[in-house]
Amino acid sequence: MAKGKSALAMALKKKIGSNDEIQKVSHWIDSGFPPLNKAISGRYDGGFPSGRIVEIFGPPSAGKCVTADTMLLTERGMVTVKELFEIEGHKATCTTRDVEHNVGLINENGVIEKTSHLTWNNRRKFKRIKLASGGYIEATFRHPIRVVDDLGNIVWRYAEKISVGDTIPSMVGTHQFGDQHLDANIAKLMGYLIADGYVASENSVHFSNTDPFIKDEYYRLISLVSDKMPVTRKHNGSEDHVLFSKEVRSLLFKEYGLEYEKAAGKQVPLSVRRANSEAQIAFLRGYFELECHVNDGRCIEVVSASGLLLQQIRLMLLNLGITSTISEKHVAGYKNIYYRLSFSGSNYDLFLSTIGFESPARLAVATKRDISFDRTYLGYVPHISGLVKSLYESLTKTSRKDYVLVDHVIGRGDRVGIDKLREIYVSFIGRKNRFNEHLFAQLAAVIDSNLFYDEVVAIEEGEAPTFDVAMPETHSFWSNGIISHNTFLATAAMVSAQKQEGLAVFLDHENSFDVGLAVANGLNADEDDGQWVYKQPDTFEESVELIGTILKLVRDEELIPADAPICIVADSLASMVPNSKAEKFDKMAEGTAKDKDQLNMNDNTALARATSANFPTLALWARKYNACIIFLNQVRTKIGVMFGDPTTSPGGDSPKFYASVRIRLGASVMKDGKDKIGQDVGAECIKNKVAPPFGKCSWKFYFDPTRGLDVIESLVEHMLEEGYLPKNASGRVEIGDKKYTKSQIVDMYRDKPLPEIIAALQAIDERRTKESASAETEEA
Repeated sequence: MAKGKSALAMALKKKIGSNDEIQKVSHWIDSGFPPLNKAISGRYDGGFPSGRIVEIFGPPSAGKCVTADTMLLTERGMVTVKELFEIEGHKATCTTRDVEHNVGLINENGVIEKTSHLTWNNRRKFKRIKLASGGYIEATFRHPIRVVDDLGNIVWRYAEKISVGDTIPSMVGTHQFGDQHLDANIAKLMGYLIADGYVASENSVHFSNTDPFIKDEYYRLISLVSDKMPVTRKHNGSEDHVLFSKEVRSLLFKEYGLEYEKAAGKQVPLSVRRANSEAQIAFLRGYFELECHVNDGRCIEVVSASGLLLQQIRLMLLNLGITSTISEKHVAGYKNIYYRLSFSGSNYDLFLSTIGFESPARLAVATKRDISFDRTYLGYVPHISGLVKSLYESLTKTSRKDYVLVDHVIGRGDRVGIDKLREIYVSFIGRKNRFNEHLFAQLAAVIDSNLFYDEVVAIEEGEAPTFDVAMPETHSFWSNGIISHNTFLATAAMVSAQKQEGLAVFLDHENSFDVGLAVANGLNADEDDGQWVYKQPDTFEESVELIGTILKLVRDEELIPADAPICIVADSLASMVPNSKAEKFDKMAEGTAKDKDQLNMNDNTALARATSANFPTLALWARKYNACIIFLNQVRTKIGVMFGDPTTSPGGDSPKFYASVRIRLGASVMKDGKDKIGQDVGAECIKNKVAPPFGKCSWKFYFDPTRGLDVIESLVEHMLEEGYLPKNASGRVEIGDKKYTKSQIVDMYRDKPLPEIIAALQAIDERRTKESASAETEEA
């Protein structure tokens, strides 16, 4: 017989204790925009919930992009962004789009890394950064590029922050070639025709040269693609070898990519840039055999009407370890600008051993050069004298010889040659001790880095369609030889947490957090004040460990008031590398993987497995330690979806399940006439466990840094849309007997304290809720 409800209750309490109190949100963390607070929490004075996980996701940041003609070093060879997209089956059009895609690119470690997606970012303003070597890179203002800081460290810096005089490192000797086989003889023929050929005609192929060895070699090469032989025409000491064949000229274009261009439009054919190493070297040998001049000394020069051609050749040489410079050359009697590529010294020697010459005439000249001559500056390292000085002063015993060795280096202060640094290292290494071993390690890293250092000499601005490739492991890729990788709401949340005597934590997996901008928006980034933690974890699991360590320490040790919030932001989930993939990357870099299957770098489920294992714990920690954990994320396009939403966010399903609030962002361009001045940003809470779901709002974000998010203007628009301000038929606001335009209302509200406006809106909202409830009761 049942003992009754009271007996059941007593028995349960005795066995398992009293019911736990249902945890309510104890603190709301201001999002920085009152209507978004309302969408998230149901209150204008609310915001992000403490004790919960929040996911904010939208399209990948549109700031980190390069232009279509930027050269990339890939598993497909040396190709432009436009060519890469087309090779992978996509058109490089001026649009906004994002698709998942795996293709291998050289990263900053000099190894192939698979992309996770390709991005089209429409037309945007960019910086054209010109370098002393003659190279350049075109990147949008927020595109991060590796630079050398004043202490000699290599760091990331946005393109908009780079100035004339800065130093940019470029990778040398990556030896990454294409995946297409091209016969070395055909590649050499391409080199001959680019150097001394006229290839603009659709009906014939012209080649001009008088050297007997070169003529015989050209006839041998052209016979590989044609049964007909050229006709030789002589005029004023020159010889023009003309092959009249539209069929052969068409074959050279269709099969090998030899474009119909005059001298100024010539470039290295795509078939060569995508080819194996033997073919690329054969092309360069053929080109330099005919086109270069060997000066008095170990110096080679090439002059061309095509700047693009020489830029491509410079990058091909760079891939082989040969550094060169490009400069403009004004030729007497010609209006057009010509371009000169040159290299000397050790680069000359490397050219001879790697590429070399074949003709007796060239070999006779090349081997008689002055071996002491070296006019290249590209072996110099900037801002290194401080390290050398510290290393010298760390030695237990020094001699006059030591002083002489480093005196010039320390006194020079700016740039020091690699050979001199190597000499210092070898001379001092026998006196390494535990106090200076880190200095030796740092110097060794500089000497063995395979980098050359290029000074920024000019910066221009332009506008063009832009593109991006996402590199999930290192967030870096080789572009023109240079190493090139939605935090507003998160910043506002961190500022709000600090204002409530709480702690702000930022875990930066994207290397993209602009602390200067965050400070300008109110963030206290002084580490010694104890309200700010900034970390750059290598893996997803490292972030999880940091979150647990920080929460437990701060709450258990009562380092902040018990009711003060902790706001942790992780940027971004899409960029996080799970331990399993990081370990595979290490094996690939070290060459210790047993087989390709052991690497499997294309495993796109690794992050999903990691989040599935860790997000339950993160949700527990958020509740237990009363913290708001915000994960920023991105949107990807699912391939082959015909119906429904074709987009998804990376990281698997666990973030979707364990986040109490999921906010999807979208944006459209805001224009003033033809000028793009900002974005209209929309936000929708597609999941909400702390307030009614599907709350929406929008705001205006201006590109002008003095305006950014115009809270008042956007708030007035929200008040008009929601009926907080009465409008007449003409759209004017009526207050009493007066009528106001929207701009007049905005100016009026700028003079009012924002807390007063929020309080008034909240009071109106509560009154409306009561009136609605009363009306429903009366109807019932």
